[in-house]
Amino acid sequence: MHWFRWLLRRLRNAARENGWLVPLLGGLLGLAFALAIGTRGDSAARGWTVTVDRSRDTLFGMLTLVFTSMSIVLALASVAAQNVVGRFGSRTLRLYLRRSPERWLIGSFALTAAFIMSQQFQLRTLDPDDPAPAIGMVVSVVLLVVTSCIVVSYISTIVRWFRVDRAAIVLRRAVLEAVRAVARTGRTENGPANIPERPSSAADLVAPRSGYLAEVDAEGLLSVCRPLGAAVAITEPLGSAVVESQTIGWIAVPEGAIGSIPRRRIAEVVDVSVTRELGRYIEYGLVGMVDIAVIALSPAVNDPNTAVEVIEEIAMLLRSIPPTEMGAYRVSDDDTGASVVVAARSFGELVDLATTQIVLYGADDPMVLRSLRLLSDSLRIQTLSDEDRRHVARFERSLPADNGFDTTAD
Repeated sequence: MHWFRWLLRRLRNAARENGWLVPLLGGLLGLAFALAIGTRGDSAARGWTVTVDRSRDTLFGMLTLVFTSMSIVLALASVAAQNVVGRFGSRTLRLYLRRSPERWLIGSFALTAAFIMSQQFQLRTLDPDDPAPAIGMVVSVVLLVVTSCIVVSYISTIVRWFRVDRAAIVLRRAVLEAVRAVARTGRTENGPANIPERPSSAADLVAPRSGYLAEVDAEGLLSVCRPLGAAVAITEPLGSAVVESQTIGWIAVPEGAIGSIPRRRIAEVVDVSVTRELGRYIEYGLVGMVDIAVIALSPAVNDPNTAVEVIEEIAMLLRSIPPTEMGAYRVSDDDTGASVVVAARSFGELVDLATTQIVLYGADDPMVLRSLRLLSDSLRIQTLSDEDRRHVARFERSLPADNGFDTTAD
């Protein structure tokens, strides 16, 4: 019976935490009820058919329902956007819009409305008293059911974003997705590296356009530099904002070969995007979590317990990142001596980003300080490099020694 109690507890918790489980159960029960009843009834009921005229009236009712639902959904979307901006900040709104099923919902509305309207016009060509084609009505009902399911999912998503814990979990998952995307670039195979000192004869590498440094194809850059035996360093971290012609790194080639640098080919393998690629920009979601904590600690909101929840989520996040190699990485060719080093923020720099502002605005609150110390303890027990360990030590030193409260008691 232990497994049964465990399953029952999990189902009960899922029903309370997730908005889709009970509607799904209701839909399944409705389907089962319909299948149980089936086609029972007298012969007159079984011989009943829908005429073209009645079918058009039904389709018009469906179309009215679709547009009414769409107006309600748009109103909910406006309320949700205002809530996210007011409580969590504009960066979190961007992540919300990227993960909201709103676009799929509007797409399903457009599909359903276009199909129903087309069916109505096509039925005009038939005799109003003739039996209506069944396939058009069946497809219309199916589309309406699918749209209703997406509406339920959308409302569940909005409700989750009204909760601080759920919003922080979404941000944490977004950061971990970016971490996995970074791991897939192959930097874990190439290993960490340090940006070498720039040679006096090196030439500047400049940004080909204004935007955000989205990705550097290190292998492609190495293939460009291999014939020259060049050493390249991209010194601006991935995700940084750059302007056209800004220096983002340097290239060192053998003496006398400066004029042969293929700058155009180098620019082709350095991707500068007009928007930040959140799938590769680890810091964006992390800064979004910091935003929630800082807004909660502001005098206008004065909600330190929200900041405590966010710090706990940050602790879980930072515990999950270290298995992935962070910081600058190198690819090289031993035969020609060509090498490429690409800068990226290290784990220690992410710790600085996650803690500096929260310490600045929240260290005076005893519960916030207690959570920060627990975060510090969780970082201390992790396996980190010496450089990352120095960042963690600096974070520990920034915490007040004593603010007059016992923050260690449970």
